[in-house]
Parts: sequence; structure tokens; C-alpha cells
Amino acid sequence: MNDQERVRLRAREGEAVEWTRRVAQRAGTLKDMMDDAPTEDGVYPVPTIAAAELAVLREMCEADSMPARLEQCSISELFRLVEGASFLDAPGALNHAQRALATRLNGKRADELRELLGATDDFGSAENRVAALAEPAFSPEGQLSVAAAGSAAGPPALQPQLTLGYAGGAPALQPQPSLSGMAVTDDAKEVALGMVDVGTLAELKGVNRSWLALARRVLCSRLSRCEGQPAPTQMAEITDLNIKVLVDAGRPWEAAAAGRMLPSLARLRWEGFTVNVAAVREVDLRTPRQEREFLGGRAKAALLSCIEGEGEPPLELLLAAVACAGSGEIRGIPVQMMRDDSVSELDLQDVIQDRNIGVEGGMLLAYLVPVMGALTSIDLSDNQLCGVRIDHRGRVRGTYTAEGIIAIADALRVNGALTSIKLRGNKLGDEGWGAIFAAICGNKDSKIMSMNAFWENIGPAGVKLIAEALRTSVTGALTSVDLRGNKLGDEGWGAIFAAICGNKDSKIMSMDVSGEDIGPAGVKLIAKALRTSVTGALTSVDLGGNELGDEGWGAIFAAICGNKDSKIMSMDASSENIGPAGVKLIAEALRTSVTGALTSVNLGGNELGDKGWGAIFAAICGNKDSKIMSMDVSGEDIGPDGVKLIAEALRTSVTGGLTVTNLLGNQLDAESAKMLADVAKQKGISLCGIQRDQTTADFSNQNLKPPEAILLASDLSQAVVTGALTVTNLLGNQLDAESAKMLAEVAKQKGISLCGIQRDQTTADFSNQNLKPPDAILLESDLSQAVVTGALTSLDLSSNQLCGLEHFGSGTYTAEGITAIANALRVNGALMSVNLRDIQLGDKGWGAIFAAICGNKDSKITSLNTYYENIGPAGVKLITEALRTSVTGGLTVTDLLGNKLDAESAKMLADVAKQKGISLCGIQRDQTTADFSNQNLKPPEAILLASDLSQAVVTGGLTSLNLSDNQLCGLDDCERGTYTAEGITAIADALRVNGGLTKMSLAHNNFGEEGIKAICEALEQNKTLKELDISGNIRGTAEAKHVANMICVNGGLTSIDLSANLLCGTTWTDGNGNQLVTYTAEGITAIADALRVNGGLTSIDLSGTLLCGIWTDWRRDQQGIYTAEGITAIADALRVNGALTSIKLRSNMLGGEGWGAIFAAICGNKDSKIMSMDVSGEDIGPAGVKLIAEALRTSVTGSLTEIK
Repeated sequence: MNDQERVRLRAREGEAVEWTRRVAQRAGTLKDMMDDAPTEDGVYPVPTIAAAELAVLREMCEADSMPARLEQCSISELFRLVEGASFLDAPGALNHAQRALATRLNGKRADELRELLGATDDFGSAENRVAALAEPAFSPEGQLSVAAAGSAAGPPALQPQLTLGYAGGAPALQPQPSLSGMAVTDDAKEVALGMVDVGTLAELKGVNRSWLALARRVLCSRLSRCEGQPAPTQMAEITDLNIKVLVDAGRPWEAAAAGRMLPSLARLRWEGFTVNVAAVREVDLRTPRQEREFLGGRAKAALLSCIEGEGEPPLELLLAAVACAGSGEIRGIPVQMMRDDSVSELDLQDVIQDRNIGVEGGMLLAYLVPVMGALTSIDLSDNQLCGVRIDHRGRVRGTYTAEGIIAIADALRVNGALTSIKLRGNKLGDEGWGAIFAAICGNKDSKIMSMNAFWENIGPAGVKLIAEALRTSVTGALTSVDLRGNKLGDEGWGAIFAAICGNKDSKIMSMDVSGEDIGPAGVKLIAKALRTSVTGALTSVDLGGNELGDEGWGAIFAAICGNKDSKIMSMDASSENIGPAGVKLIAEALRTSVTGALTSVNLGGNELGDKGWGAIFAAICGNKDSKIMSMDVSGEDIGPDGVKLIAEALRTSVTGGLTVTNLLGNQLDAESAKMLADVAKQKGISLCGIQRDQTTADFSNQNLKPPEAILLASDLSQAVVTGALTVTNLLGNQLDAESAKMLAEVAKQKGISLCGIQRDQTTADFSNQNLKPPDAILLESDLSQAVVTGALTSLDLSSNQLCGLEHFGSGTYTAEGITAIANALRVNGALMSVNLRDIQLGDKGWGAIFAAICGNKDSKITSLNTYYENIGPAGVKLITEALRTSVTGGLTVTDLLGNKLDAESAKMLADVAKQKGISLCGIQRDQTTADFSNQNLKPPEAILLASDLSQAVVTGGLTSLNLSDNQLCGLDDCERGTYTAEGITAIADALRVNGGLTKMSLAHNNFGEEGIKAICEALEQNKTLKELDISGNIRGTAEAKHVANMICVNGGLTSIDLSANLLCGTTWTDGNGNQLVTYTAEGITAIADALRVNGGLTSIDLSGTLLCGIWTDWRRDQQGIYTAEGITAIADALRVNGALTSIKLRSNMLGGEGWGAIFAAICGNKDSKIMSMDVSGEDIGPAGVKLIAEALRTSVTGSLTEIK
């Protein structure tokens, strides 16, 4: 049969179309017709295909490659050609039609596809459309989503565009409305999409609801259909997933989504391999500590045991299996937690380079990150993501591969949750960094705000890739990029700036290229980019440290100032060694500036000199379009001539922008400062850098001098300049009294703090700040203003030089400063506490302070500490007078101990204190204990203490007082000084009336007989004291007898310490200066007799009291003659005493005889209550031990239970 024989086909319209038999045999349906019996009229019917379509299909069946005419077909026609090829069973034609359709659709986004298909968005809301696009590729047709819920839409409606027909006998494309009513079947559409890639199919879901259903069906069939089974229609029906299709489509992360969303998923498939998902979930994939490789050794073997197939399965399948099953961990973090989106921050930095995740770990993360919607931050620093590392000798180890970092980049293209990612220290190389920047910049949904590629060895190739990414960036989040420390060079930095400045959609706000060694060529490129910049985001550029030179800086300023669209707000060219030529260029740029953004310029540290600074100010002030608002030229060594030039520029200024300058720290004189101040007041300009909305300003410790106070006063006096300012700090400068008073006067008018005190501040600590008298004037200004310090309750000014004197008294005394403080305290009604110690106030200063506080009826200061302030009698008299005439009810506590009082001034103070109910020793009303030991207190101070102790209102709560180791009678430890009992007698008198003290120590004060007598007679009346320590005070029999008399009478004492006293004799000094003792037992016998009758005393300490007449001198030689008279008297008393529970007798050299007598007495007294005895280290010999043993053997007391 002739292959060229013509075969006639009857089209849908009834028209006959001729094919050659050879071509017709390529269509299975036609071949079957021709193989059967021929038709009656020789025409084969094709009732579903139009004549024009049959003509095109004939050409498609005949052609080995896709006919060019298909490129002219509409989408609707291509779908119909697919349907026709399917009906004819013509695989060649079908392949051509599918390929042509895929060529039209592949790579298009949803919006483009909707327009191309002529479809209408029927999602109802943007949220539904986004949800449709975001769903996994494997979502089946029957799985309802937000986008498809409630949809009743049918299959996608194809809009007819062009039909096919013949014109002049030859096939041609013509408009033919005859096809408008014909719809393509769902099956035909599904077949038509056979060559459309997975990514485009996923985008088709966002066209409308009908296309969503179709795309689901096609994708699910491609990904999840099992052989011989229909495609699943529900999530629960999906048991298999073709991972290769997902990986080839660039969507490997859907394996993780499948593991989370598909409850029946059993198998992952790849050409020739099948993964048992359940088995992967069961195996242990943790990497042992000794294995450095991720998924190496044991973990990999365990994973391979879950995979069927011949040969080595691809790495992508292994990683997909782990991500899907949620098995194993990455640096201790379970994969399942990441897969299930339970992690918000991932810190995987390998600080010590011992467990880096490497290429494979990076790829696994790439399979997980896109499904981690809660993840906002990830740190992957130092993880060998490209397989290389630097060893301890600086050598490169490993083989570079970009596979891992490109996988991470692909994940970043679709992740819209991350705001921060750190990748430094991975040796990503040019390709890696280029991929990362391209991914972030190409993702319009990316939320990553900054990228740090500092010192990452990026070369020219990488710069090119990064620049291209920045040039075409569509992300609205990336605002900061750090590329410093790389090998960018002039050309590279030029390309980066050109990319950012040339992208109107760029959101990069600042560029730091400081110290990048940019040369003339680079400056030229950067200047060009800045001059033509169209970006609206770049507001800050740092070019410092590049040695641009005069010409370079001139070009940069000219570029920014010459671009009216520039958004650069500030330029910092400080300390850039700019010379006269550069100043000239910069001044010209500023004079002719047309930019509306530049508001701040920093040219400090360039040694511009008087003329240079004059030129800069003249340029700014002479440009009516200038928007520069502030100029900081502080500390620029500008002299009077330069100040005059600046003043003239400000006087003739036509710009309304410059409102803030800072001229502090220059070489002003009073004349130039006043000239500036006059102009500034006329123009409403700050001369000290204070912004209009600034509420606080700190000028402390800036070495400011009197002329600068004129500038400060100018600012403070202008409401337009400092209307918002409530707090400044000017302490610690070099002001003089006159300039301080000038500032204080202005501050009081404006209600401004000059010392940094906030309106709501309750405490202020200015201690140890080297403040001088002018500072005190500033402090007075603050303290005298209720609006400034109305909340301040506590103030510490200690350890300063407010009177001009240093700690050791050097300097020149002046009361001007402290008088100012005093004046403030006269009116201040808020302070409750003020510390003025260690200021060297002197008598006059302290007198003024007391007079101020006491003269202020509103004062709330309750206590004032003047301890050891070197106040003499004259000062005490001033203080006394202040207290006597006080109108304040607040001051109840002062501390005047440690000063240079005499008896007269002390008594004067005490009299007034008793009248006013004031403590003179710092004792608070609710204080229960007071320790004044070892404070070198002398008799006048004892009078002050007595004043406090005699007042129940002052010391009513005090129960314990320690006055040991002082000089209350005028004698030190070596009995040097002049003895007087005036002070101790005053204390004794106070004890007669004190009803609060229960414990008191007066040890080691060298009372003498008069003092001991006074104390003991007082205690004969005092019944509240329970514990008394008068150790180290008694020097003879007379004193001992006074104590004995007191013990006999006082029934309230329960404990008395008489240790280190001379109870058995008197001391005298021989002609050689040796101190000797004359023994007598009269004193100790009197005490022993007192113990016989005292029933209240439970504890007595008689240690070291020479009971047996023997002692050890300073050479440790034993002196004296042993006698048992004293210890026998004590022993006799213990035989009858039934009250004592403790007695201490050590360091008396009692010997065996003495200790034997004591033990015999205690053990022989059935009423004794003594519970323990300490005889350690008492050199008791065998004879003494026998005596003690016998006493214990025959003991009748039941109390003695412990012996040391």
C-alpha cells in the first residue's frame, strides 16, 4: 500500500481533511480505523476534532521536532491540540503540544499565569491565595484548604483566543469564533500539563480555585500515585512520595513537610530505591562524639539499613529520609523538633571546631528551614559548610564544594520567617556568598535584616555576584550589609555602591567602608554612584580611614550635595587629614548644595584652622537651601579670630536650617564669646550642641572655662534653644565663682538642673568627684529649686573640695561654696539625708550648715554626721547656737564624736541636746546596739555619750553599748595623757537614769579609782543592766572594793567581766622603770565575800587577775611569789554560791593547789550550778590532777558536766 496515498478524515464540522497514509499510521486511532474495513465513502470520521486542528495535528504527526507554528498558537489552542492528539493516540503530536505548552508556562509566577490563561481570581481574599501557593506540592485534590473550602467552581475555563483554519488552501492562524463554545476536558488538561515543571504547577495553584484543583491532581499524581492505583484524593491516602521529583524541582524541604503532614506515609521513592519511613524513625541516627562527620560511620549504616535498592543511594534521598522521619539530631538538637517547627532560635556555631555539621549537615538544615515558620534566628558560624577549614597553622584543609551552601541559599529563597542568619567562618568563597546574597535579595518575603560577611576573603568574582544581587534586590527587609575586610578593591566597592544606589527598591540604610584602603579610582566610582543615586534608603555612609585626600573628600561632598534625590543625612569626615584644598572643595559643595537630606557634617580633627572653619560656616550659612541643622566644632582649637568669622557667618546667615552648633572647648576669650552669644540670641542658635528636643545635657568634667560659661548661659537663656531642657551637668569643670553664679542665675529663672539631677530622682551621689567651690554654687542652684530637686531625698557630697581644701588640708580655704550650699539648705524642704563629710568645712562651714538646717522650718533632714570632722570649740559653739534656736523638728540625730571638743563646749552641746531631744553620737531612735569601741574617744566625747544615754527619747531602744578601748578618762593604753574623771562620771550619772541598756562594755579605759567608783555607785541604783564588762580598768584594792560593794547591792546583774584587772594588789614602778606589784588579797576577798551573798550573778570572768600573786613579764619571765590567799577566798565563796553557772579563772597561775581548791569547792557544793570548767593550758601537774580527780570522785553537785 502506497504511504503517500491520501486518507480523508471528516472533522467535527463535517469538512474533510486529507492526511497521507504514512502520517495517519502514526496516530493509533487512525491506524486502527484503517486496519478495519474501509468506510462506505472512504472518509474516516473524527467527530471531536475541528478541521483546523486536524490540519495542525497532521503537521505535528509528520514532524520529528516541534513545528515552529506551535509558537504562534494560543494557550487555548494548545490545550485543544493536546486533546486532539490524545483522541488520535498520536504520541509524537502529543509530545510536541505538551512541550509547546510547557515552554509557555514554565517559570511563570501565579499572577503571570492568571493573565496568560485569561483566568479570573476567585479566591475571595489575598490570604486564601497565599495559602494556596504555600501548601505542599503533594496536597491531593480532595484535601480542603482555606483557598478551596466551599468552592463549587468547575474545571478551569479556557478563554478562546485564536482558532486554526485554512486561508487560500494553506493552513494559517485566523480568528475563528466557531471554537468559542468548546471546552477542553479535565483529562485533556491534565495530560496537557505533563511537561510543566513542579514549580510552575505549584504556581498554578494561585491562579484561581479551579486551577488549584487541577494542579493538585497533576502534582499528586506525579508525586504520590502508586503503580496501578488511582491518584490519592486525601492526605491520609498518601503512602508513597517520589522524592526525586521534589529534589529535581528544587523543593527538597517538602520531604520534611510530608513527614509532618502525611499520617500514612510509608515509603519514599527514588529511581531504583525505596525508603522505609517507619524504619528510619526507629533507628538511632545520633552521631557518636568520636565521629566528627555528620551522618558518618554508624549513623549512616543505620540509615542505609532502611533503604532497598541496588548500589549507593543518592545523598539527597538520605537527607530527605532523615528530614521526613524526624530522626537523629544536629549538634544535640533533635531533627524532629525542627521538622515539627518547635524551634525559634538555632545556635549551631562550632566554637571549638570539634563537631561541625559540614556539607551534609548544611544540606539537611536546608531541607528543614523552609518548613520552620517559627524560626527567626540561626547561627551557622564556623561549621565547614563548604568542606574546608583552616588548621592551627593557617593551612587550608579539605576540598571545597558549594553543594551545601547552595542548598542553604535555596532554602533562604523561600523562607519568610528568619530575621537573622550568621554564616561567618565557613570559607564559603565567592560562589557561596554570591548564592546567599542572591537568595536573600531575590526573596521578596525575606525578613533577614542584616548580612555580615566581614573578613570572609571575598574576591572579585564574589563581589560581582553580590553586587548583582543587591542591584536587583526585591527584599524589603535587608537594611545593613558588612563587606569590610574582603578583597573588594576600588572596582569592587564601586560596584557595590553602584548596585545599592542604582536600585530604587533597595532598603540598605547605611554603608560602612571605613579603613578599606579605597584609592582615587574607588572614590571616583563611589562618588559617581552617590551623585546619581536613586535609592531612598541609604542615609549614612562611613568612608573614614581611607586616606581619600583633599580631592577625594571634595568629590564625595560634591556628589552628595549635588544630588537633590540623595537621602544621606550625615557625613563624618573627622580626623581625615583634610587640608586647605580639601576645605575649599568641601566648602564649595556645601555652598551650592541642593540635597534636602544632609543635616549633619563632622569635620572635626582636621586642623582646619580659623580660616577653614570660617569658610565652612560661611558656606553653610550662605546657602539658603542648606538643610544642615548642626555643626559640632568643639575642641577644634579655634581662636578668637576664627570665632569672629563664625559669628559673622551666623549673623548674616540666610539658611534657616542651622540651629545647633557646639563651640565649647575652643580657645575663646570673653570678648569673642560675648560676640557669639549676642548673635546666637538674635538667631535662636545653640552654641553648646543642645538639640531643640533635648531634655538632658551632660557637660561634666570637660575642662570648660569661664568664657564657655558665657556660651552655656546663652543657650540656657533661650527658650527656643533649651525649652525642652530640664537637666544639664556642669560639675567638674574649671569655672570660677563669677561664671558659676551667672549660670546659676539663668538656671533658676528657667528651672534647669546644672548638676545632672533628674526631676524624679530621689538620691544623688556626688562623692569623690573632686568638686570645688564653683561646683558648690551650681549645686546650690539645684538644691534651692523645688521644681528641680523636689523629689530628691538623699544627697552625698562627701570627699570633695567644696571649700578649696584637699583631704590633707592643702589648698586655699574659702567658705563661698559651702555658704552657697547652706543657703540652699535654708529653703530646701525635700532632702531627708545629706552627707558632707571629708570636705574640710572647718568650724565656720559646719556652723553655716547647722544654722541653715536648723533655721529651715520645712527641713526634713533628720540626721547629720560630723564624725571626725576636725571641728573645734568655736565650731561647736556655732553648732550649739544653731541647735538652741532651731525651728526644725526634723533634726534629731547628729554625730559629733571624734572632733576637737573641750569639756566646756561638750557640756554646752549636751545641755542643748537634752533640751531638744537630740542625739550627739549618731544613735538612731530605733537603734538597739551601738559599738563605739576603739574610736579614741576622750572625756569631752564621754559627755556627749552621757547626754545620749540619759535621754529615753534618744536611746530608749538601745539595749547594748560597747565603749571599750577608748580614752574616756584621758589616758591611753600606756597611761599617757592627763587623767580626768569628768567624762566617765557623766556616763555614770547617765546610767543612774537609763532604763534601757542591758549590756555594756567599758573595758580598757583606765578609769582609775574615781571612775570605777562613779560607775559602781551608779550601778548600785541601776537594776536593768544585765551584762557588764569592766575588764582592764582596775589597778588596785580600792577599785576592787568598789566593785565588790556594787556586787553586794546590785541584784540585777547576771554577768560581769573582771578579767585583766589587778584585783590582788597595787602596781608601782621602781627606779629602773620596772613595773612591780605589791600583793594583797583585800580586794579579791571583798569580791569573794560579795559572791557569797549575791544571788543574781550567773557568770563572772576573773581570768588574768593575779589571784595567786604571780605573773609573766614582757620577757616571759615569771615574777612574784605564789600565795593561795586570794584563790582560797574565791574557793570558799564557791562552796556556798548557788547562782553562778560559769566562772573563768584561767591565766592566773593557780597551780595544782589552787585548781584543786576550786574543784573541791565546786564539787563539794550540792547547790552549785557551775556546768563547765576550762583548765586547758594551765600547767597543772600530777599533784593537782590528783586533787581534781579526788574532788570529782566525791562530787555532790549534779551540774558540772564538762571539763576542758
